[in-house]
Amino acid sequence: MIKTVFGDEIPVPEVFGWRVDDEGYVFIYMELIKGPTLGECWDQLSMEEKGDMKHQLSQTMEKLRDLAQDLSDRFIGSIDRGHLLDLCLH
Repeated sequence: MIKTVFGDEIPVPEVFGWRVDDEGYVFIYMELIKGPTLGECWDQLSMEEKGDMKHQLSQTMEKLRDLAQDLSDRFIGSIDRGHLLDLCLH
């Protein structure tokens, strides 16, 4: 959904699909983005690089917070416009 709404403004891996196994575990099949994780390289980043990272994350969160539902198309449910599964009432 983020890719659909924001295009390339917010980088997200491509999701190829998902499935639920016999025990109810959900598996998501998505693009692997190669490279070190932030946790792996954090100690090697300079203060300037960490500041740049903070700025990028702040901008991304700002964009996500601005996301609003179209007032002419109010809907409560799952992202595919189907029924919302409420696990509290399951």
